[in-house]
Amino acid sequence: MGPSGAAASGLEGTVAEVIQVPSYTYLRLQTASGEAWAAVGSTQAVRQGQQVRLATATEMTGFTSKTLGRTFEHIWFGELEGAAPSGAPEGLPPGHPPMGAPGSGASAAGALAAVEQAGDALSLRVTDVFSERAALNGKKVRVAGVASKVTAVQGAFYVHLKDGSGTTGKDDDLTVITSTEVKADAKVTVEGRVALDKDVGMGTPYPVVVENATVVGN
Repeated sequence: MGPSGAAASGLEGTVAEVIQVPSYTYLRLQTASGEAWAAVGSTQAVRQGQQVRLATATEMTGFTSKTLGRTFEHIWFGELEGAAPSGAPEGLPPGHPPMGAPGSGASAAGALAAVEQAGDALSLRVTDVFSERAALNGKKVRVAGVASKVTAVQGAFYVHLKDGSGTTGKDDDLTVITSTEVKADAKVTVEGRVALDKDVGMGTPYPVVVENATVVGN
């Protein structure tokens, strides 16, 4: 599987299950590398046992569909090859990112509008926050990882969050600022707003941080 928000050149497999919701069709696919979930623009043309291909697919991890009341560990959003692009229809159900047209190379940033409209945070890895930081500035994100280091300063906790997704010294250490005490080496999930070039009075501005964060899981 690719990273959250990463675009794949294609995803194909045999349809094992079809779930219809407003504006979307969810497909459980049997692929050459195993089972995968996908979501495409609403269609009645797909049947169980059919071989399908998503021309361009964008992966999200830890995505929660409020419509279905379930969380997908990995799910691919895209359009069926040969189908007209669905665009971003009005009235998207809560918890669903907008669909990208084939070949658009949609990124994690492309899902922000619908996710934020529902009041949700976009689930990302540490490296994704770094790579998408320009588009994510001011947006709400959810990130899980291990608190490799914690520094307490005047009631605020500066948590260095790592999840193994990035490259050492570049995008493997995300600073999270929270008023909730976090212990070093604890595994946590946090939600907060992305801020760029944050100067916290420690000499060197952080290129990207998640601030005003709350701990939503550990």
